[in-house]
Amino acid sequence: MFEDVAGNIWLSTRGSVCRYDGKSFTTFTATDGLTNCCVQSMLEDSSGKFWFGSGAGLFRFDGKYFINVTKNGPWQ
Repeated sequence: MFEDVAGNIWLSTRGSVCRYDGKSFTTFTATDGLTNCCVQSMLEDSSGKFWFGSGAGLFRFDGKYFINVTKNGPWQ
């Protein structure tokens, strides 16, 4: 579980990652780019980018989709 600077709560569940904004949940799955939904770590960096670590590598969330940067970049 992780709380970002905007106050959203992020939860890693079996098969998805969920974001709770205080009113509703948004669920992200493989169709959103999370090829391995067993997320083990979450981080928001100093520039506001979100990073998710899983058994499939490192993913960056661009606000809509998850990009596996381990394989495809981008690192910025």
